[in-house]
Amino acid sequence: MPVLNNSSEFKAALLAVSLVFSLAPSAFSEEVTEAAAQAADFAGKAAFYSSDLHGRKTASGQAYDEGKLTAAHKHLPFGTKVTVVNRKNGKTCTLTINDRGPYCGNHVIDVSKAAAKELGLMSDNRRMVDCFIKIDAKDLIKKQQQKVKVAAQPEGETL
Repeated sequence: MPVLNNSSEFKAALLAVSLVFSLAPSAFSEEVTEAAAQAADFAGKAAFYSSDLHGRKTASGQAYDEGKLTAAHKHLPFGTKVTVVNRKNGKTCTLTINDRGPYCGNHVIDVSKAAAKELGLMSDNRRMVDCFIKIDAKDLIKKQQQKVKVAAQPEGETL
């Protein structure tokens, strides 16, 4: 069924659709945030490192560089990539875990100063984030190869 671009019904429908979409972010933001939090690997408050720590060694042995996209987590292995999403503004960045922490009560992750700037956390007092652990395809291949080696190993022998 052809629709004429000049018809008044088409213009009214277009206006209604644009109105719905212009209101959607505010009308559905709580539902979207809740869905993202449920899909996240972990979520909660984030903190960022003080500039006073720049150059000091992290738990992994690397020097903390406030200009790099790094983070601290209590249990994730060093080198793990985590995509962090600021719930308030939707900004994201992918960080590499290279330190242990946070040691502050209810925080789930500490991020570098560069990451805090990229995420827009510097002036945000709530700092609620959703975190997604990234799995690299190369890591999956390595794990699969290790399983094959173990499965192919004759009984009684160890690697």
